[in-house]
Amino acid sequence: MRHAAQSRRRGFARRGASLIELLAALTASSVVMATAVGLVHRSYSLECRSRRTISGERTALGLARAFRADVHGAGAARCAVAPDAPWLVEIEGASVRVTYAATVHGLERVARPVDGPPMRELYPFPQGTSWRASRDGRIVSLSAIPPAIGAGGPPIVVEVVAALGPDAIAAGGETP
Repeated sequence: MRHAAQSRRRGFARRGASLIELLAALTASSVVMATAVGLVHRSYSLECRSRRTISGERTALGLARAFRADVHGAGAARCAVAPDAPWLVEIEGASVRVTYAATVHGLERVARPVDGPPMRELYPFPQGTSWRASRDGRIVSLSAIPPAIGAGGPPIVVEVVAALGPDAIAAGGETP
């Protein structure tokens, strides 16, 4: 009987955890939680950066498609030489005149049909992006120089080259 009482006391004392064991468990779990939070934050940051990059690439692709279609269907194209010109490229087709102009928010495409209201389309790019247009014979190019690295993600370089269609006016390079 005495042996059973002693074993019960010892068993009761061994069933609980000591304060030091609890502190060690809490410390280990807090280290694991801090590491997990750091990894989640890092993966979230990478996801946001990837989304910005993909969005910028999608915008550049849409701009390239529209610019090539406009230039290929044009009867004439003029590129501005002066840096303070209100537009970069002016493209004239049979039924529409399209201008591309740099704005604070990106590049704006304005299509002015002969028999309708103007249609505006904005291609957003980071602030500080500088645009340049040039024409060499039948080739019209539009390029963007991105702002410095660190201005909202990796820089997106845009270089679109398009050829005037077969019905285009051969003369008429750059216009001041």
